[in-house]
Amino acid sequence: MRKLWAFAAFLAAAAGAGLNAWASEAAQKTVFEMSPVIDDAVNESLGGKKVLAVFDIDNTLLTPPQLLGSNQWFADQWASLQKYCPDLGVAPCPTRMSQLLRFYDAVEEKSRQMTTEPSVAPGVGALQASGVKTIALTDRGGSIADATRRQLLENGIDFAKNGFGESLADFPAQSDPRGPTYQNGVMMTAGQNKGQWLMTLLRLTGFKPDLVVYADDNPRYVAVIVQACQNAGISVHAYRYGRMDEAVAKYNQGDDLKAVARSETRRFAADGDILSDGAASDVLPIPAIFEINELIYGVPDPSKS
Repeated sequence: MRKLWAFAAFLAAAAGAGLNAWASEAAQKTVFEMSPVIDDAVNESLGGKKVLAVFDIDNTLLTPPQLLGSNQWFADQWASLQKYCPDLGVAPCPTRMSQLLRFYDAVEEKSRQMTTEPSVAPGVGALQASGVKTIALTDRGGSIADATRRQLLENGIDFAKNGFGESLADFPAQSDPRGPTYQNGVMMTAGQNKGQWLMTLLRLTGFKPDLVVYADDNPRYVAVIVQACQNAGISVHAYRYGRMDEAVAKYNQGDDLKAVARSETRRFAADGDILSDGAASDVLPIPAIFEINELIYGVPDPSKS
């Protein structure tokens, strides 16, 4: 997922860093179906390796049926906030960042999800049935752990089956309810470094895989996982999952879909309803960006108190 509020600078640097090749090939392979990832993990396990299969959630396993709450919607809100607040450390911008995250959390509490492709849930199930330890690693925050589990279960995916149990007694305590957490096979990093948190999870559980098989739509996160595994001496097969690329590209072309998303945002802020894209496209007038800012931040210009 692309919520980079905590480690944006780090990930940008990591994306540009040189990475060692996986098996003398590319450090990450781009795939548009999940089956090569599933097959790789199963085959390596059958070959005698202790495999850990790790999946991002948003735009990798799941995506909402509407634009509101999607990766591309959040990225658009984040980019808009950065235009007003180029230095997120200067007041009132930290408050604005928290307001955006609270709005996103509220959307996720209500939003349904669907799998990015029909084979996702059966594929994860096949991995689990074959005995491969399988978890999710998401940059969502811990405040929506229950909503995330609901969304996964509604789509036939249960990482509690053979992850690392329901919870970890030694997991570091978090003062922020949005902070990182592990529950039911899902490691939620709250936008922090995915590689560091994966290594923390392995240290806390004592699990030492021969191979990590990782899938994520975000190439920067894939690069971070590759680097973390290499630093730890763990082999890694990293896949950049591109199934949602076309949907993201369409959203970013012009303002048509962004206008629909703004209508959905306005309706949700007004009464908590989530409109379909079709219903939202018929709602006029289309709100301007400053109107959306007022709904999320209480002011048309988020850089102002």
